[in-house]
Amino acid sequence: MGRLLKESDPGPRLVRGAEGVLRHALESGQLGSDAHNAVRRSLRSLCRVARSHGVHVEQLVVLCKDAWRNLPQARELAPEARAALIEGVISQCIDEYYRTDRTDMALREPVESPRVPDASLSFMFGPLS
Repeated sequence: MGRLLKESDPGPRLVRGAEGVLRHALESGQLGSDAHNAVRRSLRSLCRVARSHGVHVEQLVVLCKDAWRNLPQARELAPEARAALIEGVISQCIDEYYRTDRTDMALREPVESPRVPDASLSFMFGPLS
């Protein structure tokens, strides 16, 4: 008997997202088009969903590699091109997973913390002069 999926289970959504990213990457590599931006946007979205559901980057990499092995279009590429394409996607995925964290943090308003006078720290460290 199969496992029942909860509506909150990100698995199917992540698998579809990974397949979409890989299709964009194949289009980018085969057509020489500007699909690179589509790959980046798709990866950004995929990483955002993964992080919001507590999926680690390592799990996302495994998911992408599994999706890659099951993608018939990937088998049509020469072995060198196939390896280079998946390596590039995985590298971008890792970069995007962590870049998005920094971007999300950078979008927040900086919080001004009140400056503590040096003299008030002397009880911890002794005289600062």
